[in-house]
Amino acid sequence: ALEALDAGLVALPEGGPVSPVVVAGGLARCQMAIEDGDQAMATKLLEHPGWGGWTVLNSGDAAATSGPLAESAATVALRFFIQSQQLDKAQQAFDKLEAVAGTGPEATAKLTNMYLSMGRDLQGQLEALSAAPAETDSAAAAMGILGGFEKFLEGVAKRDAKVASQMWVATTYLSLGSGSGSGSVVPRAKASAYLARAAEVYEGLLKRAGATPSTPTESGDDLTRFIPSIRLKLASVYRELGRWDEAIGHVDWILSDPKRQNSLDAQVQAAEILQAAGEKATDGAAAARFLREAIAGRKSQGSVAWGWGGIANRLARQAADAKAVDARAKFFAARLNVVRCRLLLLAKPGQDRAKLLQMAFNDVAVTYRLYPDLGGDAFRTQFDALLKQIQKERGEASPRGLAELDETPAAAS
Repeated sequence: ALEALDAGLVALPEGGPVSPVVVAGGLARCQMAIEDGDQAMATKLLEHPGWGGWTVLNSGDAAATSGPLAESAATVALRFFIQSQQLDKAQQAFDKLEAVAGTGPEATAKLTNMYLSMGRDLQGQLEALSAAPAETDSAAAAMGILGGFEKFLEGVAKRDAKVASQMWVATTYLSLGSGSGSGSVVPRAKASAYLARAAEVYEGLLKRAGATPSTPTESGDDLTRFIPSIRLKLASVYRELGRWDEAIGHVDWILSDPKRQNSLDAQVQAAEILQAAGEKATDGAAAARFLREAIAGRKSQGSVAWGWGGIANRLARQAADAKAVDARAKFFAARLNVVRCRLLLLAKPGQDRAKLLQMAFNDVAVTYRLYPDLGGDAFRTQFDALLKQIQKERGEASPRGLAELDETPAAAS
């Protein structure tokens, strides 16, 4: 495609007629240049004096400033100007895009879809940079994209109050601040700022839901129906920020409804947050409490969290069914996390070290006895590593891992 476009664009006569096909071809080639990070080529194509998409969009020709081709030109231009941090031109492209979209509910929906599509493209570029070899200059390229992406996100946040758009903005900030995927190329200080901004947008949605509980969304639904998912996202944000009481408070709200208490995803997230709080909280007594709750569950003002032990118990029967892939994976992950929490408790004040080590050993041994395959090679490797850690903590000079259970059946039973 690239070769065909280059050949066609080079063959165009100077001063020849500018047809929609030529403009579309130039925009397609410009998008390829953007994906390749070739800013010089993208600029040359976008601002070609004859058929460049940005040139045509600014020509004043009514036919060139409306319709799908104008939408495409404005979208590509906005994406490129954001990425290259040409913020004045990016603002002009924002205005062009809104003008092309028109007015009214349908126009607003169309504009939002264009914003979201471009946002996903920018996120995709960041994820590609995060996977780039270490020797490439991916960090500098990522910072270039991030500088403009922030302006773009804030533009969407301020211009489009719809729930879906606000949720997308907040979730994108959460993704950028998470340290994984597109967030793996984000510096730590900037990541914290993104997480704080995500919390701000989510909290704003909660306030809207509380102030006007019947506020209709763009789909005609009440904003209140989004409250559980917003709180679940906020729990993730506050977990990343290390604000454990706020994270657990949102989880407690979610699990205070008996219907939601049976949500496995919510229960897993609650256990993950309690475990992370126990691992990282600076107060030793509070950290130990969090870890015990991560293992055995938590009840607070009507909220019921199962903990890793409860999650595993509820999945125990499905864990024996090879066809129940997801349930098996969650079961063995829960059993592993029970052991991890016990080992983390070793470092907390006032703990019975010998008892904890025996309980952790038993957790592995019982799981191995009842489910000899341990969920497959990946899980087996993790169980083996944890058992070796237990054996090392016991003072064994040569930890044998699962081999001890194979060689001494009495220990396994």
